[in-house]
Amino acid sequence: MQDELKRRELNRFYYAPPGGESLAAVAQRADRLLGILNHECHDKRAIVVAHGEVIWAMRTRLERMSQDTFIELQESGRMVDQIHNGHILHYTRKDPQTGEMAPYFTHVRSVCPWNEKLSPKGWMKIDRPVYDNELLLATAERVPRMIISEEYLEKTYNGAKTLADGGATPDVLSHSTSSSQAASATDGATADPKDSTNKEERQTPLLIPGKPMLNLKKVVVVKKTSRFQHEAELYGNTG
Repeated sequence: MQDELKRRELNRFYYAPPGGESLAAVAQRADRLLGILNHECHDKRAIVVAHGEVIWAMRTRLERMSQDTFIELQESGRMVDQIHNGHILHYTRKDPQTGEMAPYFTHVRSVCPWNEKLSPKGWMKIDRPVYDNELLLATAERVPRMIISEEYLEKTYNGAKTLADGGATPDVLSHSTSSSQAASATDGATADPKDSTNKEERQTPLLIPGKPMLNLKKVVVVKKTSRFQHEAELYGNTG
């Protein structure tokens, strides 16, 4: 039981109890009910009685609520953000200020009939987010990366210092250490200065700042190789 409660706290929207459904799955099924109401109860008033979890699922669909917003409301600690026993969510297409009728729900009010202190005051306008490319990328960057390629590291930290700049101890370096660069360091007296400079510019490992945006302790760096390359390295197969 304790393990299930811990799993639930990880993400309440995707948690599914043993033999049950997650709130995400219920939200998908709620679309069918909302479609029926839209088709058969157009321009009418409807009352739907359901459990609190189902009401939350329908709310995420009607308000186009993001998972982050759902979790923020669940963990806010404010009683007015929760759905209590006998709670009522009232959706309307009518603007309470102007009386203008919209083609879709624009306002909602939350009412706890047995305790007004558990109810937010008045109508609230539904703010449905519209995501552009920049907002989608910013949202994706909030999710910790479990697997990351070196190409991404180079693109992300392309403005970072390199070892040639000196003055700092690197945290994460490029995986490749060129043997030719080591040879040029040993035979530097006979090497062409121009060639050694070009090699250094090409092969100088990337220096990641001491406190990067990503928590690299939880990141796995993957070197992509083909199956042929993998077998050639392990078994010496060349055919």
